[in-house]
Amino acid sequence: YALTSQTTDLCTLFANKKVYVDLFLYDVKNRNLIDASVFDNEYITVIEISYTNTLKTLYHARYINRIISSFYQPPVLYNGVVNELATIVSTIQYDYFIGIEKKGFLCASILNEKLGGAFSKIIYYSLELYHEDYGDEINAMYYGRFKQVRALEIKHYAQCDVVLIQDEQRAQVINTYNAHAHKQCIYFPIATFKTAINTASPNYFNVPEGIKTILLFGHLSRFTNELLDISTQLYANNYMLVLHGYGISKEAKNRINNEKLPVILSEKLVTQAELQTLVSHANYGLALYSNDNANNRLTAYSSNKLAIYTRVGVPIISFNNESYLHLFNQYKCGECITHISELPAIVSTMELNYATYKANSLSAYDAFFDIEKSFNTVFNQL
Repeated sequence: YALTSQTTDLCTLFANKKVYVDLFLYDVKNRNLIDASVFDNEYITVIEISYTNTLKTLYHARYINRIISSFYQPPVLYNGVVNELATIVSTIQYDYFIGIEKKGFLCASILNEKLGGAFSKIIYYSLELYHEDYGDEINAMYYGRFKQVRALEIKHYAQCDVVLIQDEQRAQVINTYNAHAHKQCIYFPIATFKTAINTASPNYFNVPEGIKTILLFGHLSRFTNELLDISTQLYANNYMLVLHGYGISKEAKNRINNEKLPVILSEKLVTQAELQTLVSHANYGLALYSNDNANNRLTAYSSNKLAIYTRVGVPIISFNNESYLHLFNQYKCGECITHISELPAIVSTMELNYATYKANSLSAYDAFFDIEKSFNTVFNQL
């Protein structure tokens, strides 16, 4: 599983509690992931394992009270990788072994077996519900070995002590998929820190006076053409569509240029702090995930978009499903649509009570998406 802010934030949160963390990275430099210098923290040790199973220790010291966090992105779970890990961890008494996503969890569980159950608790940190309902593309994501990985996941799921997952709905799914209905789950929504927001530029997107903005950020391969179809209608109603992120198709970019569509496209990647500033200047935020499988459907508490939108008080528009209805019924911070063609009408309706939606969005952040507050609950349960 790729190194993301969810992993780095978790390490930082444990370190803030003065808990020592050993983070094992698989081929991080070869895959151009995050630089290890972000872990310039006395409580965090980064240990890299390469594709050739050689071990590079950036810094290593032995402590009694530790959490070991492992994640991998190899084609298969190599015995050599587990053996390399066993050489290191057998000399250290860890309190927890956290496996991030399927392969990280399997490595944790297999390693624990190899060492005779040396760890007091194994935690499966689930970020994606990649299961059989995901479709044919899932096999390619696992290098043609999805069935083998799933069989191992089901086998070892019974042996993990705790599942760290975003909310109750996703917990029910992962327990059902792994045939273990009563596995203990601790809820930890995808959340974000309260970084400072730069409000110096009131017209951040440089739109004409009187024009408001509707933002979609992140991966731009989903529903982009459908949004372009209504961009002119939105602009006629004084709304500009803003697309910020990566993965937009060449076809969509050609449409924007050739049809001279009223759309702002930004493909410049920015830091997390800069992203929060960017999002804070939008009037509405889109969270558009398909309803065709549980992983995409149940995203109200598992999407970085929601964390950032609510952090800066941006009202949200999503597709209609049980996940977003659960959030919006508690905090009326957004509305659901069934089709993108409904977007112009729903925005016009929300505009009538915009201040209320904005205030509720900020309240939802305090309730669910403040990462330090959420982590305190997780830490106390552990």
